[in-house]
Amino acid sequence: METIQYKEYVVELKKLLLVKRISFKKIFKLIKFDNELMIEEYEKTNEVISDDIKKIMNYILDKSDKICSIMEQNLNDLSWLNRALVNFKEEPQISITKATKLLKTHYINIFDLVQNLFDKETDLKSLRKNIRNHPNLRFKLEIAKNYKLLKFFLIKL
Repeated sequence: METIQYKEYVVELKKLLLVKRISFKKIFKLIKFDNELMIEEYEKTNEVISDDIKKIMNYILDKSDKICSIMEQNLNDLSWLNRALVNFKEEPQISITKATKLLKTHYINIFDLVQNLFDKETDLKSLRKNIRNHPNLRFKLEIAKNYKLLKFFLIKL
């Protein structure tokens, strides 16, 4: 549910930015916990961001945080981890630590993992390329760092 709403907000933001001829990538990079500060810095050298765009940016930030929270709960749930491992054709594990380490060997976007879309597994190179080409699929480091287990799953791009 949260990921669907997240994607809807991203689409809405893209449409608004397209109409206003503003770069999606530039604006999407501004979505962080300190949105207001980032926006002020951006507006000093670029165009002013309208309130409707700021509102959607805040919705996206909120949904990202909720998705992180869901994922953190999943990563603390041995039964969820074992279901994920079985979907990746791995043996269930007896501990959360072993299960998370084994799950980390599979490359899948966190948004897909939250939605249990295990068929989206890929190799590291393809995952990196996909995330680079679609900044909205890139998890905000500032948000993910607040979640101990989720931080473990981030890859360096």
